[in-house]
Amino acid sequence: LYMKGKSLHLVTRGHLWVFVVALAAVLVSSQSFQCTTPISAKLNAFCPKSVTYPLQEDFDYDAGDTEATAMFKSLVNTLRQHIVRKPPYCIEAVQSYSCYQAYPQCDAASQDELTPCRKVCETTAALCNVTSSLLECENLPTTDCLDEPLVHGLSCEVPRSIDVPFCDVVTYNSSRTFHGPNLAHVDAEARSSYERASTLLPTARCKAIFKNRLCQQYFRRCDSDGLDLLPCNTLCKRAYVEGCEGLEKETCTGPQYGEEPSCYSLPVPDIDNECHPITNPAGLKLCTMVTYPIDSTTNISIVDANAKSDYDSIVANMEHEKGGPVSESCKTQLSLFVCGALFRKCAANPNDPPLEPCQQLCESVGRECEVASPLHCAGFPTTNCLDH
Repeated sequence: LYMKGKSLHLVTRGHLWVFVVALAAVLVSSQSFQCTTPISAKLNAFCPKSVTYPLQEDFDYDAGDTEATAMFKSLVNTLRQHIVRKPPYCIEAVQSYSCYQAYPQCDAASQDELTPCRKVCETTAALCNVTSSLLECENLPTTDCLDEPLVHGLSCEVPRSIDVPFCDVVTYNSSRTFHGPNLAHVDAEARSSYERASTLLPTARCKAIFKNRLCQQYFRRCDSDGLDLLPCNTLCKRAYVEGCEGLEKETCTGPQYGEEPSCYSLPVPDIDNECHPITNPAGLKLCTMVTYPIDSTTNISIVDANAKSDYDSIVANMEHEKGGPVSESCKTQLSLFVCGALFRKCAANPNDPPLEPCQQLCESVGRECEVASPLHCAGFPTTNCLDH
């Protein structure tokens, strides 16, 4: 029993010794991991504005300086290959981001050094108008990370109405970081872009949607942390539904758009458009068969001219592919489809979007013309659509 007890006693003492050694290691570790205010004199001229958070007490400033400078040069060289003209504040954002990578924040609570959050990287990409994958933002954490502003000295506030007479729909906080700090100048740029394109827009609703799209792109919204949010692609997609695709030359994706919920969108304007048949369809160049109700604000002559141009181009391509003229029945089906696509028929419910041509009508073009259809029919609806 004595030996057994003695043996038990020795084991207990052994466990106690292991505990003491482990505790000492923790104490030494906590003493060595000390956070302190960054020493301004040791920060090079590159990072003082960005690095205002605690650093580890024994941080190697020379190594941080070398890493920040090298990363900045590398990122700028990468951006040069993807953008022609760097947007305002892009370089400052890249500079801040490089400093955040090279000078990790000391967090005493977690006894760890924090790297930049994914959101910071994604905002850097947005400010430079490139995709976040180019900066490999997907590899960064979303929690327990460094979340600091990229552009310094800018306010995040609702613009005064006197500064944005055109973009009066901007009633949210805007940080002024994307197109520049002069609000009147940015508003004038948005107005100029609108006026250049508005004559191509077929309806008042399309014009209102396009205006909102421009304003939300020129005046980026900032969140509670002062970081820019990307506009959602909602208005771009809605433009297609509303029959504004004559203007659209993009696919509603890319670095200028975000996906919900990490984006923002202005509401679709509530334009009360009436629907009426065309007064004199016989006077049109192509779409004389359009006798159904359409949006009364449609610029009929422009839409008909666009339809005739599209029709002539498609016929020329098909005849080139076929090596000879296409039949009259082919031309009839094609004109029905093209005119139905550009002169959208009003839906029975005034709150519903206008009707697109049916997929069946699109497919009939290929059958009648005896060539592979160039119209990508799979994207058109099979129900609640225009079939003749």
